[in-house]
Amino acid sequence: MAQRRRLATAAGTVIMVLMAGLAVGSPVVAQDQAGASTAGASPTGVWDQSRQDAIWRDVNDFVDNAKVSGFAGGRYEPDGRTVRIFWAGDPPAALHQLAARHAETQAAMTIHPVALDRRQFVAAAREVVAQARQAGIPVVSAGRTPDFAGMRVRLEGTATTVQKETLRALGATEIVENEGAHVPLIGRYDDTPHFYGGSVITARAGICSTGWVVRRADNTSAMVTAQHCGENAAWFTWGSPAGGSGNSNGLYVGQSGTGHALTDSVLISGVRYYPATYVGPWNSTSGRDINEAREPAYWSEFCAEGALSGEVCSVRVEEIDAVGPDGAGPGFYGRSVDGVTAVAGRGDSGSPAIAYNNGRVVLGGMVQAASGGHPADCAKDGGNPWYAWKDPSSGSYRTCFSRVFFVNQSAIHAALNVEPRLLP
Repeated sequence: MAQRRRLATAAGTVIMVLMAGLAVGSPVVAQDQAGASTAGASPTGVWDQSRQDAIWRDVNDFVDNAKVSGFAGGRYEPDGRTVRIFWAGDPPAALHQLAARHAETQAAMTIHPVALDRRQFVAAAREVVAQARQAGIPVVSAGRTPDFAGMRVRLEGTATTVQKETLRALGATEIVENEGAHVPLIGRYDDTPHFYGGSVITARAGICSTGWVVRRADNTSAMVTAQHCGENAAWFTWGSPAGGSGNSNGLYVGQSGTGHALTDSVLISGVRYYPATYVGPWNSTSGRDINEAREPAYWSEFCAEGALSGEVCSVRVEEIDAVGPDGAGPGFYGRSVDGVTAVAGRGDSGSPAIAYNNGRVVLGGMVQAASGGHPADCAKDGGNPWYAWKDPSSGSYRTCFSRVFFVNQSAIHAALNVEPRLLP
């Protein structure tokens, strides 16, 4: 634990054919018949996920090292021991061998057939969103259903009968209305070099959070944040007391370049950065090294590390392979387990999502936006001064949300042609 000074694509016809197959799936392998028995609403309560974390780590390592296609994702079950792996096509024999090894440790890894792998599904989801919005349907996002058999489309408000029929024709198998608009979440607040992830930064007009450190092709380091925070801008720490006017005596954090629109990501470079993120409350002086990087599974739990909100854990993944209204992603939606606690708010954009796995920190993604239909009271524990902060540049008060969209870390790395800097 580091201690620091108050640190702060495809054509529409093809897509419809592909999506029509989602609800059925090809009978590639006949594992246990409970693949969809608990699929539906996100489960309630919390449970020990350590055995499931071990399975998920091994599966992702296998997929990464074997360079095989077909992987569609996974889902944790509330029993604390079962992880369902979803695969398009014939699962490799080595995957079955991996399942057998975990069965010897009182864990259960089961394999289930789906029509589309992760890459294919994201392409289909992007096409559905694009065509729906072109038709004037206020789609907010599209992502997998919990049983991996269909596509859930969320709408900003309500839809007419004709619009719903259009969505179903495009491939939507589940439609959720009144989700609210996607809200960009444009610390801790007075970091010093080497800069960490999860700290407040400002470009003299807005406020955001740092993400994590990456290695570029020339072996230099840079810091990830959200593109919508600001491209081609000079970034500084907040400088003045948290919750104040800022901009007075902040340290230079670096210059952002031109970002990548679909992953809403951009790099900041020019000074020294350290591959760690702040953990704990808004005024934490503690950081943790980032050790691994992989996307979370359906219904797994993680922590959001927004600079203004501070660490918020017991956040559950309730949708994966999701894309936003402008095609942003792919990513995952996380919602507080109790459905009430704020996961992130304005100013937390760009911050990392992490999971704790046997003492190690696993990077999952980046805060990008929130579901406007899920407002929540901003955290005020410990006298958090950002609770009712008023942005001096816009005059608007800070708002927070219990359901937040995170862009996958692997998508960001591929888009920016970088690798995460990880420590042993």
